[in-house]
Amino acid sequence: MRVSTGLGLSWISPLGPLRIAFAQPVRKFAGDRIQKLQFQIGTSF
Repeated sequence: MRVSTGLGLSWISPLGPLRIAFAQPVRKFAGDRIQKLQFQIGTSF
């Protein structure tokens, strides 16, 4: 089992929904691809 903790912020802007998230892995395994920061514009599917 992998575990992480983080914080996310969503904002409905005039350009569309904006989302930013920051996470830190607590428990990871060798070979895992770590992505600490995510930024998204628009809707998600």
